[in-house]
Amino acid sequence: MTMDYLVTQIMDQGLDNHRDWYDFVWNRTRGIRKDITQQRLCCPHTVSLIEKCTRFHVHCAHHLCEERLSSFDAKINNENMTKCLQSLKEMYEDLATQQTFCPREAEFRQYNVLLKLNDGDILREVQQFRDEVRKSPEVKFAVQAFAAVSSNNFVRFFKLVKGASYLSSCLLHRYFNQVRSKALKALNMAHTVGPRSTPFPVDDIVRMLMFRSAAEATDFILQYGLNVNDGMVDLSRTAFQEPELSLSLKRSEVILAKKTTLIGQVVNGGPLPNPPQHIPVCSFDSQNKYRGDGPLAEPSFSYAKGLESSVQVEVLVGEVLEQMLKELSASEIKLEQERVAEEKRRLEEAREALNEKAERFAKCTEQICCSLIDETLTSNIAHLAEDVLEDELERIHKFIKRLKLPESKSCFSRSVTVSVGTTRWRDVVAIRRQLKRQMRSFPAAPCCVDPRFKLRALAPSAPAPPSMADLARGLVNLGNGGVLAVSSTRETAWKPLDLPALAMENIPNLTDRIFWKALLLLPSDHEREASLADSPLLEEELISDYMLVFIPDSTSDLQGSKQLTQAIRWLLGRSPPPPPLSCQTLVQLIEASLSQEFCPRVYSNRQNRAAARLPGQDAAPVVQLYNAVLAHVAHGVSSQDLCALSWPPAEFSQPETREFVPHLGWNSAQQLSWLQEVILSLQLPEWEEIPAAGRRPAKIGN
Repeated sequence: MTMDYLVTQIMDQGLDNHRDWYDFVWNRTRGIRKDITQQRLCCPHTVSLIEKCTRFHVHCAHHLCEERLSSFDAKINNENMTKCLQSLKEMYEDLATQQTFCPREAEFRQYNVLLKLNDGDILREVQQFRDEVRKSPEVKFAVQAFAAVSSNNFVRFFKLVKGASYLSSCLLHRYFNQVRSKALKALNMAHTVGPRSTPFPVDDIVRMLMFRSAAEATDFILQYGLNVNDGMVDLSRTAFQEPELSLSLKRSEVILAKKTTLIGQVVNGGPLPNPPQHIPVCSFDSQNKYRGDGPLAEPSFSYAKGLESSVQVEVLVGEVLEQMLKELSASEIKLEQERVAEEKRRLEEAREALNEKAERFAKCTEQICCSLIDETLTSNIAHLAEDVLEDELERIHKFIKRLKLPESKSCFSRSVTVSVGTTRWRDVVAIRRQLKRQMRSFPAAPCCVDPRFKLRALAPSAPAPPSMADLARGLVNLGNGGVLAVSSTRETAWKPLDLPALAMENIPNLTDRIFWKALLLLPSDHEREASLADSPLLEEELISDYMLVFIPDSTSDLQGSKQLTQAIRWLLGRSPPPPPLSCQTLVQLIEASLSQEFCPRVYSNRQNRAAARLPGQDAAPVVQLYNAVLAHVAHGVSSQDLCALSWPPAEFSQPETREFVPHLGWNSAQQLSWLQEVILSLQLPEWEEIPAAGRRPAKIGN
């Protein structure tokens, strides 16, 4: 009855005093919402009451935006509108569990989305709506408005405003200054080059950005440091600057024209009900005595007092229990946090102790392994020395027999044995040092080989020139030595091509030249630098930039490690950057592809033929080249790999790419097939050659 009284008797009486009107209605609607919350009411009828409260705040957001702060606080109104929408969201979900659905749910789901167009997560919330609501015209309109605001498509945004309902327009009105600011910045950047200014008609800005008048547009433009003279604004990149304070909103004549009914009907969401007929009941008898004191009214009065007392007791008990639960929960949470912190500390101490044990174990293992290796190596060398000495003694003994000298083998053997015993340790140490020096030497390049052919000597089974396919994959075949990975960057330089031969090939297979940035690691022999001049990569002009790094013989040289680190940094610094993410319309993509791949080749061929005094190119190869470019673009945009991407793609979460948000079916199979058909439909029919006896064939430039 209170809501019916407000929409029928009060809503359309605030023309002269907005302050008292807004305070009165807001006080009553807030009381209604509070009463519903305290009684925990949730049914379609109570939902309709909250929906009417929401419509009241949506209407006031635009209708009272020019009022003073003492009469209307937009921030407080926005908070109450948000609370109403949150209550409706919860009530819709509770009723949905009972398979009860409200008829106006799609309308207020739309209002919830329009209220959060600057929140990127609102699209995820839209995906959770039930199918009937998500596919409704209201929610689809809200998603379109989100796409227009996020992509700074101000033309699309104001078209949506003109076609929206009254309450939807009131919610979109809150984004007017934001969209106009980005639109003015985009126009300023698009129409100016360098420090020079460019005049632009103010009337066009009024039309595009939906200002009420040229005066309002002029006031808005002046806030950004731009000058306006004689109906023209001087766009300038140097003068443009963002205002320090946010601009105040003005009511829109377009939105006001949409309100064709009474405010009560707007808030009620349809025709007004009949005014409530309240019949007062007298609480006194014919003798002007209060009926509550009579014997007949006493039981009912006692029953009413008992009900009120039980309600108050229930409320009091609920408040006490809530306070006790809060205190108990806080204490339990604190104890749990302390326990978790203590457990983390113990785990950290145990991890540190385990790391210390592991380090000690590793050090002990390393010492044991080193000692075992030294002992084994010493024993092997000693045995080897004994075998060598025995062979040498046998050879000397035979030589003595041949000379027929007196034999004193036993004495000689003893002397040699003594000599071996005294020098064995010295020989072992010398042999170990020699082995260590040999192990440190790197690389084991063959000696007595011409420096130009040492790479061939190291890998005799490798093919002489590296193949282009292996270089494109970053691999060099060393034959039996395996495959060497090469880090390189690719640059492309197009040669002047003959159009008839070019037209017979697809665009991805066009002949190009590949340039590599090479990093060559060479031993510390400066004469090896000459071998680079004979490299097949340089002979074929396939290396655009290279760097020579001479590696020392010893792998333990710190200077060599520093040189290798600097070389890797040099190679990484010349790696190509990843391709940036961009967004283009289909028309822009086709025009850019034709201007990059088709036009330069046609004009270059035409100039070359004119310089060589050759006749113009036939039309058939030009048509084939044009169709090949379009076929290449169609193949790229319809790749089936795009279907595997999620929506929205993760690439659009970056700050610089948040404005490029595609629609829901941007990578569906139907959309990709449609794109391919549209692009291929632009191909020209094949040119039929005219016989020589007929008309002269068409030439480029004729």
